[in-house]
Amino acid sequence: MTIETSLAFDAATALTVTAPGDLLRIQFATQALRLCTRGDIVWNGELYIGKDFRVTGASMDGARASVEATIVIPDVERLVWALIDNDGIADRAVELRRFYGNSAPALYDVMPVLIGAADSAAVDINTGEVSIVVYHQAGKNSKTPRRFITAEEGFSNITPAGTILSFNGQQFRLDHG
Repeated sequence: MTIETSLAFDAATALTVTAPGDLLRIQFATQALRLCTRGDIVWNGELYIGKDFRVTGASMDGARASVEATIVIPDVERLVWALIDNDGIADRAVELRRFYGNSAPALYDVMPVLIGAADSAAVDINTGEVSIVVYHQAGKNSKTPRRFITAEEGFSNITPAGTILSFNGQQFRLDHG
């Protein structure tokens, strides 16, 4: 069996750089933070700023997906800290994509692969860097909830048991038991 490769693939495999590049996207309330380990690039119509972040604790082999990972972002300028301070970090959508090739133009020939989508959960801000703990969305859902439905949360006006509700020509009797 013969497998044909494209000219772009052949050129990319002949290059000396074989370490992957990573694209990180964190969706905050006011804007998205987009970072790339290979310098400033535009991918999918969006600008990714060059920043040498690292991901630890993530399993990406497919055999066993990790539930938790930590993203460490150098932040001497405190720009990431300002976003977190302004918008918060809990439950922010996080995407990590990986691409291969010698430089950013390889993105036009090779589609970055989605390594994982997660939700952020916690942050640790140290001198010069920000560490964000992320949970895989399915794994996070198996943990205790962030908010409880209580009177303190504004749910004190519960309709009394025995109340009759009419909907679509039918009547329903509430039973809280």
